[in-house]
Amino acid sequence: MGYLLDTHTLIFYIEGKKTLSSQVKKIIDDKKELFVSTASLWEISIKNGLGKLPLKGEFSQIHDFLLLNSIEILTLDFNDFLIQRSLPLLHRDPFDRILVAQAQRTGYCLITMDREILKYDIKTLW
Repeated sequence: MGYLLDTHTLIFYIEGKKTLSSQVKKIIDDKKELFVSTASLWEISIKNGLGKLPLKGEFSQIHDFLLLNSIEILTLDFNDFLIQRSLPLLHRDPFDRILVAQAQRTGYCLITMDREILKYDIKTLW
């Protein structure tokens, strides 16, 4: 099974925050089919560029971090947009909604602590 990291999950892991559950930390440390969405990278880029999301390092270092930790980049597919359009409006954040759509399309487990995402019919873990 693949695991899609929510944006905050990726940031917590990069920055070594203790917020990750032991189960999530083990899955990430074991490098078990890990993915991060281009939508998450876009979100981090936008928020960091606006000064709303300070990072310990430079945004440009994220790519090397992903490579070193065997985290693959999951690109957006047109079907993700079709799925996102059909989702009930349980969550209003467009970045989170597209992650839900990607999780539905791929069957990946979305690693998230976002309670609003838990309302959707996808596999989640925290």
